[in-house]
Amino acid sequence: PIPNARVGRSQGWSKILDADEQLTDGDGRFRVSATSWSRTVVNVLARGYEVACVRLFWGHDDASKPFEIALSPVASARVTVLDATGAPIANVSASLFTATFHFGRPDGMSLMDEGWIDDAHFRATTDANGVAFITDLPARMTLEGVVHRRRDEVMKAPEKITLEPGELRDLVWRLGAGGRIEGVALELDGRPAPGISIGLEAARMATSTYFEPVRANQLKVTTTDAEGRFAFADIPPGNVWVGPAPGKITRERTVNAEDIAAFGQLVVARADGEPV
Repeated sequence: PIPNARVGRSQGWSKILDADEQLTDGDGRFRVSATSWSRTVVNVLARGYEVACVRLFWGHDDASKPFEIALSPVASARVTVLDATGAPIANVSASLFTATFHFGRPDGMSLMDEGWIDDAHFRATTDANGVAFITDLPARMTLEGVVHRRRDEVMKAPEKITLEPGELRDLVWRLGAGGRIEGVALELDGRPAPGISIGLEAARMATSTYFEPVRANQLKVTTTDAEGRFAFADIPPGNVWVGPAPGKITRERTVNAEDIAAFGQLVVARADGEPV
């Protein structure tokens, strides 16, 4: 049992309502009541363990039938960020993230029904040696990596990772080691289309498709220049979708933003770093 874990109604995947907070007892037990028609989610926060977000449901309304919540010890990652020459890059934000619904109990679908589709980020800033130590990472969940310089995304990690409970993983992320994708956006009459936001996303199937608006915040986005040209740098090899970003039109137009189809063309980023 885990005593003294913080429990309370959810205010997001890692926060609880202060006025509703309680601690688990010596046997790790707690009790929360809610109306039968409410859709209540309760967070369980225990130092050194992964977060659990519990959607209350029927069948556990007395002490003889408790709902058991198994928490795994957290993992950590030591990320070294280097430039293309191998020199360390200091003062950038390295983060690993996963979807918040993965923290749902008894399963993630219970939180997807509540609209939990955002990502949970775990961040650290690189030191003079380019090293960032990211802690409190959930175990046995797929994690994606990204590096930001201030608010700008400068790279995505080439591979997703999954950590075991208590594991410390060493990772090396190299900026400028990926490929480059260049393109030009045109109006229907062939004129350049300046000021259009173009999105890029890792392709989940080997065909072109429309971008999903609910995933718009996961796109890497750039804006076309006066000649309609755009470019994405440091793209890991593999299939990606490239096209007008949904909900990301940045300039005044004679047509509505929704009239511009957020269609992602399938592009294969090269492993040798050459432009596509």
